[in-house]
Amino acid sequence: MQISLAFVSAVLGFARLALAGPVPEKSINCTGTRDNKEKASFYVCGDERLGPKFPDYFETRRESAPVEAYIISCLVNDYVPFGGMQPGDFLAKYWNGTAEKGGWIYPPANGFAKNNKGVFDIHHQEAEIDHYLDRFGPENGTFLGSIGTPYSKRAISPNNLNPRPNWPIQPDANIYNNYNAYKVIESFKVYKGRIAPWFEQKGAGLQYMLEAGDTVEKLVSAGKLRKLSPQDLIDSRVFHGDKCALERPPIKFSGALDTFLLGSSHG
Repeated sequence: MQISLAFVSAVLGFARLALAGPVPEKSINCTGTRDNKEKASFYVCGDERLGPKFPDYFETRRESAPVEAYIISCLVNDYVPFGGMQPGDFLAKYWNGTAEKGGWIYPPANGFAKNNKGVFDIHHQEAEIDHYLDRFGPENGTFLGSIGTPYSKRAISPNNLNPRPNWPIQPDANIYNNYNAYKVIESFKVYKGRIAPWFEQKGAGLQYMLEAGDTVEKLVSAGKLRKLSPQDLIDSRVFHGDKCALERPPIKFSGALDTFLLGSSHG
């Protein structure tokens, strides 16, 4: 089944409503960032580490890739970049090294949260066949999430929202943004558990860490994971109509895409 013109029209209308206005530049202090003016039209403070601007990010995609824009919009509708911190303060807390060299400071225990007994919530088990998984990041990675988990519940770094090197993409491309989705075809071992808060995000989503030696790319090559296109996600009703995902209610934007809500709590 192909996407109907009515659906595409609805998605475009949705995107226009979601993208109400530009980010208020005067509220952002770029001290402590790369502050690259040549890249400032797309990245926050012109610094790729900080991810793309909102809502400019979707504005550039809504005409050429409406389905992609819809799917990604669903996943970030409650995401407040840096949790309300100024970009430089965020980098000072979570970046180890210089502006040009270094890496992110990641949470302990591979980002798994503790349960109410103070023990890390990690379960070694088989991935369920026919289960849908996804990730923000390239396929050489070792972490997956439950399909449709909001970006804020993943507690990952903001640069995971950056476009892939093959930008701009086409509506029917298998790789859209830095987001990849899969269906489990053959079971494999994972470490499953709740995600700890980090990167000023609340976490609490489910993550699946692969066993040592495995990568998402290897599982795809072995036929254990099947990569899904945007069309697959719509056809399978993982993302469909006015719902972000099967487990989530209809989308209601609170304005988080229109401003960084600096100094505000996101719950």
